Amino acid sequence: MVGAQVHYEVWSRRKPASGWTLEIATEDRSRSMETAEELLATGRAVTVRVTKETLDPETREFKSVTLMTKGEAMVIAERKVKENLDPLCVSPSDLYSVHARETIGRLLEQWLLRHKITPWELLHRADMLEMLEAAGMEIQHAVQKIAVPEAQDRGMVVHEVMRHYHKLVETAIERVLKDEKRKALPDFDSASFAATADRLAGDPDRHYLLGAGVARSIAKASTWAQKVDRLLDLGLHEV
Repeated sequence: MVGAQVHYEVWSRRKPASGWTLEIATEDRSRSMETAEELLATGRAVTVRVTKETLDPETREFKSVTLMTKGEAMVIAERKVKENLDPLCVSPSDLYSVHARETIGRLLEQWLLRHKITPWELLHRADMLEMLEAAGMEIQHAVQKIAVPEAQDRGMVVHEVMRHYHKLVETAIERVLKDEKRKALPDFDSASFAATADRLAGDPDRHYLLGAGVARSIAKASTWAQKVDRLLDLGLHEV
């Protein structure tokens, strides 16, 4: 396929019965192979897999071809009927967990670096979520990369898992955009962090709302150092 968009992904299993974890996505085939070998050699993985991902210009989905699988044999316990069939994330709040943020960081690493934001900031900023939506294939590709191994591990159909995650992402984005539009997200320029925290103490969404306020505050910074300075300022101003 001449001119097709191609990249390589390295997946690993930390333990024989654990699920696949995406380690890197790169356009450098040699680097993908070297990374896989290094994971095995250093004991950070017991099994590795390298895949070649080619974007189909008609379906706009990536077709995957396994280039290498190496390591210990996969030991997967027999699944009971109706066991472990629920997706790992079932509500927008699940996307804010540490594990989910780490996964988002791996899946959208290059996009996040280009815009100098963290997964945590992305989840709380309406402007960046709108930009991500407009980026085209970024969300589609990220959803596909997480859905394929999950579907394999849980004995489900890939497209069913993808539909679930697309709906979950849409709901999460819609929530932030709606809260931004109705001015429900805190603004620490008009009310201090401490005062806002006191006001939201009994709100079940207080962590999300305070996070959105912090994200909006550091959005004005253009470098990582400036972001840290603004975070420190939020605390120091309350002393």
